[in-house]
Amino acid sequence: MDVALVADGLERERERLVGDRRRLLGALLEHDLAPGRLDDVLGQIDAALTAIDDGTYGRCRQCSAEITTLRLRALPHATTCASCARGAR
Repeated sequence: MDVALVADGLERERERLVGDRRRLLGALLEHDLAPGRLDDVLGQIDAALTAIDDGTYGRCRQCSAEITTLRLRALPHATTCASCARGAR
């Protein structure tokens, strides 16, 4: 997996989310959704970008196991393996 491409994609996604924050927050409130969720996703993207920078991207931050490529393709900002995300470990 080309982490530089992943980093580029994450940075574009972060810019999009930050740029659309006011509009998105307004829509979230209008639809009675939790506005904190946007901040959660931005935090996860920031953590993934930090992991790319420090060479730990693709490793679970809880158990240090490798996060599967399938999971990273579906959720590129994942910082935990599926087992830890489910609370199974």
